[in-house]
Amino acid sequence: MADPIFDDNGILTTRITKEGSNAPSMCHLVKDYLFGVDLTDDDGVPYPDSMFETAIGLAIDRMQTELNMSIHPIKVEQELHDYYINDYVDFAYIDVFEYPVRSVISVSAAYPPSQEILNFPQDWVRLNASRGQIQLVPTEGSLSTIIIGRGGTYLPLVWQGLGYLPQLFRVDYQAGFAKGKLPKDIEHLIMMHAGIHILNTAGDLIQGAGIASRSESLDGFSRSISTTSSATNAGYGARILEWNKEIKEYTKRIKQFYRGIQMEAL
Repeated sequence: MADPIFDDNGILTTRITKEGSNAPSMCHLVKDYLFGVDLTDDDGVPYPDSMFETAIGLAIDRMQTELNMSIHPIKVEQELHDYYINDYVDFAYIDVFEYPVRSVISVSAAYPPSQEILNFPQDWVRLNASRGQIQLVPTEGSLSTIIIGRGGTYLPLVWQGLGYLPQLFRVDYQAGFAKGKLPKDIEHLIMMHAGIHILNTAGDLIQGAGIASRSESLDGFSRSISTTSSATNAGYGARILEWNKEIKEYTKRIKQFYRGIQMEAL
């Protein structure tokens, strides 16, 4: 276990380090999701690359928030978890904050008042990777390496009669999806969100921002051009509506797969 990490105020803190990127490419967005869309302004100038990169970045941030998961591969050091006796008797159940979990580096406990570090053997760790759930199951012959509490328990806190202790456990682990291993359904969600961002701009510029119709007159001749551009249908409304429908269905299914069916209070 690495040395404890403290913030500027001397308080124990968690460090999260990005280990790579799973951002889909701009070319993928343009070729497979924006096919047939005029990606130029009113003067025929192509949209800047930064516009697509920003759309993808915003889509990833939104997905990480809505799905409550890590899209990019990250390393989490010293994530702190409280001790609850009910979770302890369930083999020290720990529900980590970032998921999916790729690997658990270490699980330890720091006992007050000396903050003595107790590292649990790696072969005790049982991991539900997709849901970020860890349990500690002692293996045969390994208990001799751990301080044993009264009654044969492997957490000395139990015999002290404690039912709760804040920030007892410290977990180091790798979370998020490995670089280049982003599931296709999650990538599809990101691209639809990014595509909607681009389509809203492209729709506004079909005849000029906010213009739904235009009339022209020259030497006694006149013509009127109308488009589908409006506040509710920005030129590509049908595609946007369909993507919004898909986004809702995909988001629900992915949440259920990675976190299970969540109970909601009415």
